[in-house]
Amino acid sequence: MAEHDLTPASDGRFDAEATQRIVALAGWLQVRQLEHLSRDQLNEIAAEVGIEPRFIDASIQALQESQVSAVRHATKLGWLQQAAGNIRERWRSLVRRPESRPFVRAGSLAVAAWIVAGLGWFFPLPVQILIWIALAFTVLFEAWQARGFRRGLLTTLTAHLSFVILLLLTGLLTPASEGGMIVAISTLIPSLLIGGIAGAIGYGVAQSQEQRQLEDRQEMLRRFYQLHDHLHSGAQRWTYLAVDVAGSTALKSGADALAVEYTFAEFHRYVAHHVAAHGGRIHSASGDGTIAMFADERSAVAAAETMQRGMLSFNQARNRLGRSLVIRAGIHSGLVVAPGGDPAQVQFSEVLDHTSHLQQAAPPGGVAISHEALTRVGPLPGAAALADPVDGQSAYAWIPGAPAPALSAPPPAAPGPELPAAPSPPAAPAP
Repeated sequence: MAEHDLTPASDGRFDAEATQRIVALAGWLQVRQLEHLSRDQLNEIAAEVGIEPRFIDASIQALQESQVSAVRHATKLGWLQQAAGNIRERWRSLVRRPESRPFVRAGSLAVAAWIVAGLGWFFPLPVQILIWIALAFTVLFEAWQARGFRRGLLTTLTAHLSFVILLLLTGLLTPASEGGMIVAISTLIPSLLIGGIAGAIGYGVAQSQEQRQLEDRQEMLRRFYQLHDHLHSGAQRWTYLAVDVAGSTALKSGADALAVEYTFAEFHRYVAHHVAAHGGRIHSASGDGTIAMFADERSAVAAAETMQRGMLSFNQARNRLGRSLVIRAGIHSGLVVAPGGDPAQVQFSEVLDHTSHLQQAAPPGGVAISHEALTRVGPLPGAAALADPVDGQSAYAWIPGAPAPALSAPPPAAPGPELPAAPSPPAAPAP
């Protein structure tokens, strides 16, 4: 502990050397934490180092006085810091609020003007004139920022009265000074009017800017929806049919590679034949699965039905795996936005995803149909609701071959978008 940190008892009982030893001992006690040592322990330590017991009392007194002084100093500093922090936070709060910001800044400008008036002897006359002009324009700017005749007037009034009051309180202006009082009073009304006019102009400019922003926003919205409508102008309702072989991995396991290649190539030709026969078109093929598109739901259902009914003949005539292929299908319809009007170009669509998920949920040898597609087709004999919804939507399972009339394709006049022309599929043996 430094020597100046303590105030040892100096009542004439100790010489300079004793006082130095007291200070050193008090510092040691402070480092060692006095509260952990009893007076007897302190006396024993003092005896070992050759210090008289009376030095112990003086050192403890010096230490206690220094601690009390430090606590008082810290308390005083804490109070001052807290008060300064509160004032600073209050100031920031007032400046941040738009409704009070012009008046707070006007008061600050009044303080700046008062400082300039007090230091008038320090600045040359040209510099003083420039400073007063700058302050006046700054006040007008704050009145303009106030946005409104009354708020601009009050902003100027705040600056003017604050400046005059500060001059009166500090004696720079006295009531006995006729010239100064006349200037202070005579400039009040003009400054208020000018401030009010500046506030009114600021309000008009702000309103004009807000109106332009609203118009710009409306224009952006108009263009956005023009583009939106243009992109969605090609949206049409299409029906998709997804077909896949159930358990195809197990069928291929251990089978002859050439037999696998031949059988599944024939299966793709088989699917393409029935799709084209019912007015559809292949959208995409991936692995064993195929997705086809149709202009209406009835055509897709008819294609799925003929595929399922023809699988017995296919397995007998064109399957070289030794085990029968069993297919399952999914059908769903909905609006899709076709790039360039060609539905074959649609790659990312909820309708496609839902169709694939329906195919996965269909029973082997059956067809899963969405509620929306079935509503448009009408009742299908033997169709029953799936136990679990698909993508959160109800769906139905239907196994063609139930004792009921086969579903035929719709007449040519049935409404629906016209499919783009596609090349004819290669000739396939009759199923």
